[in-house]
Amino acid sequence: MSGPVIRNVFTDSLADLIDADAKKGQAKRMNYDPLADAELWEIPDLRVVVRPISPTAAIGNVSFLNFGESAMVNVDLVKTKSGWRIDDIQVPDGRLRQLFEGPDPVAEAPLSAPTPAVP
Repeated sequence: MSGPVIRNVFTDSLADLIDADAKKGQAKRMNYDPLADAELWEIPDLRVVVRPISPTAAIGNVSFLNFGESAMVNVDLVKTKSGWRIDDIQVPDGRLRQLFEGPDPVAEAPLSAPTPAVP
């Protein structure tokens, strides 16, 4: 998930994080579809309930079956000049923005010490 199309769904700041991550190739952090909270998905039906928080913010509760298993994600919605966009996604394991924040586990991995030669 990257490119200009994601700006139709996500806020610019979240789209920037997703784009930057996608450019990392195999080292990227997001290796799944955050809207389905899964790598693979088959969602024949879903329910969305939107609760306004303010005139420019809302929470969307999205419940669905994915391969017959109940699932739910919450989306933070923000009204932008281009319309409503997702600013974050919350799943049972945490928030999408948290995935991109903090140290990069690949870049921060310590280099292993060389094995000493055995005489």
